[in-house]
Amino acid sequence: MPTSKPGAASPARTVARLRVPGVRPDIDDKVDAALREAELDVVDIELEGWDAAAAALFPIINAEAWESDHHLVEGTAEPRIGADVLSRLGYGRTVSPADVIL
Repeated sequence: MPTSKPGAASPARTVARLRVPGVRPDIDDKVDAALREAELDVVDIELEGWDAAAAALFPIINAEAWESDHHLVEGTAEPRIGADVLSRLGYGRTVSPADVIL
């Protein structure tokens, strides 16, 4: 176990918490509980431009997910993934290279 050296900086006790729209409430609750259990000070933040960044990112990441994971849904009687991921992969399948050029 690491020990502190004399004069070493203390670990941060404050964390920024970005609440992203669409996150399942049970997951948000578990993150909050873990932060409370760790006795960290939490500061809720908003990131200017988050929506625009997400809108640019999601087509790219979903297309990449389709490219790397399509084998999980093609050629099987039952997909081996959850409905939420299946939906994202389905979207990724429809993204063209022109859709991701910024």
